[in-house]
Amino acid sequence: MKVLAKAIVEHHRDDTSSSLYGLIARRLYREEAPSKKNDKGVDTITSEYPYIVYRIVDDIPFEIMWEHQGEQLRIQFDIWSNKNGAGQAEDVYDALKEKYDNCQNQLTVTGYTCVRFRRDVARLVKDQESGLWRYMVDFIVILSKE
Repeated sequence: MKVLAKAIVEHHRDDTSSSLYGLIARRLYREEAPSKKNDKGVDTITSEYPYIVYRIVDDIPFEIMWEHQGEQLRIQFDIWSNKNGAGQAEDVYDALKEKYDNCQNQLTVTGYTCVRFRRDVARLVKDQESGLWRYMVDFIVILSKE
């Protein structure tokens, strides 16, 4: 949903004084972080760490009396950190919670009223292949059609 993706980015980038912006600056990406192919033809991330990649996991329309009333979505934010310990990823997670948990009154989603933007579940893991820390944070979003 393009209008929600735009609202997520604008909510972050328009508030340069937030803790989250202080930690990741403009390194909030949709679907994937920027990358380029190395000399072996393998994509490598070109973004500085830490950064966040977000994606819409699912989008379920809801209806009342066969009329479209809105959408219920699951948004996943993946925090990536290359530090030895999990501390940096945890700091970004805390700032992400502060910025987005229950932010429904602060989002402008064209054509919709955001009635819920709440954290659902979070998981911290160390990627065994890359050695990077990854904090996966899911939010449930409910949008009511205007």
